[in-house]
Amino acid sequence: STPARDVPNQSYHPPQQEMSPQMSILVLGSERVGKTELVFQFVHEDKIMQVLGYYDFYFDRMLKKDIELDGQLWSLHILDTGTEQCLHRSRMDQYIKNNQGFVLVYSITDFVSFEYLRELRERII
Repeated sequence: STPARDVPNQSYHPPQQEMSPQMSILVLGSERVGKTELVFQFVHEDKIMQVLGYYDFYFDRMLKKDIELDGQLWSLHILDTGTEQCLHRSRMDQYIKNNQGFVLVYSITDFVSFEYLRELRERII
């Protein structure tokens, strides 16, 4: 066995923790189609969302979830939008421009909510 050597003038630097790559995801759809519930179930897998009393669906909510994908940790920033119909077109276009992924949500019992996604999809692409 070889004896241990001292290396002079070198200080220990702990490895720096790498920042996880981030992806911004925008959740879009008509009002009351389940966008918030869908996002909540994804972010808080083991909890049940209980909304008691008045729920203001006009405001946007940003949620964060770290996931592992192909062995790499990703930080997802999920913007659960309020009612898109209440947004100015310029604000919606800015949301679309600033996000890398999109989740389009509709109700299977509301054909109008499905038709609305066609319009949203055209704005995205």
